[in-house]
Amino acid sequence: MALQRIVESNYNADMSLRKCREWAGYSMHDVVDELEGIMSGSKKSSYLRFWRWEAGKKTPNITVLMMLADLYEVTLDELVGRVPFERKAKTRS
Repeated sequence: MALQRIVESNYNADMSLRKCREWAGYSMHDVVDELEGIMSGSKKSSYLRFWRWEAGKKTPNITVLMMLADLYEVTLDELVGRVPFERKAKTRS
């Protein structure tokens, strides 16, 4: 039962990553720029890596997840889809 929940949450994680980013008012380019110091490689490879995270093709490490949660002002559980993300629209200040 617990394993099934983990498998289902992996499906939700990619949806939640994008949903949280959009809710926080960031474009993919904004986030890659914010994470530039920890993402190795070229800008193009960083965008591709970020796209893979949001598409559910790859999983970011816990350090990146914590940075994204802080950037988006959401909890880790919301970010990875362990709890439903049901916040009202927000605009970045």
